Amino acid sequence: MTYDTDISIQFYATPTELRSFLRFILSEKTAYATCVQQVPFQAIELVDGNLDDAIYGDVPRRVYLTRERPITITSKMDLETTVASPLILDVGHLDQAGLHQSWLACRVFDKEALKVWRQIAKSLKQSTEEGVTATNQKNGVSQYYKTFRHTEGARRLQEEGIKMIPPQGEKGPSIRLGKLEFPTKSGQ
Repeated sequence: MTYDTDISIQFYATPTELRSFLRFILSEKTAYATCVQQVPFQAIELVDGNLDDAIYGDVPRRVYLTRERPITITSKMDLETTVASPLILDVGHLDQAGLHQSWLACRVFDKEALKVWRQIAKSLKQSTEEGVTATNQKNGVSQYYKTFRHTEGARRLQEEGIKMIPPQGEKGPSIRLGKLEFPTKSGQ
């Protein structure tokens, strides 16, 4: 079996912005959403009235977007064997450490699902700005990543002193939203 394509967008967004993004997806009526919490395992279908269950809290959550309403899911095995070609949103949460990265991703076998997932990915890209600068905390080396994205709200949090937390956690690289500008000598 070959994959048609992959979608992978790593980004920083506030909980309020993530809720708005999920509300938009559900309002388009092109996908169903199931929120999964791994420990303890819990899966609930998301509707407009319970979106906060997916967004707020300290426990990492993952939202599976599917073209068909998923059957009752009672374990991770159910999820992996009954959900075909989902678009997955790893929900980055805001806690005392900072704002954790979110990630929208899929590996698609279904061409019809791919059309819908591309539209959702396009809307996410349109509502975010490109680029983050990651700096190795041990040696100070910085690298700009154009493909990582962030929202205006995430940028405001950073300006207020809130750290952006990468998937590696607090010991991972230090993240600055946007391109890090280095001072230059005048005339160069």
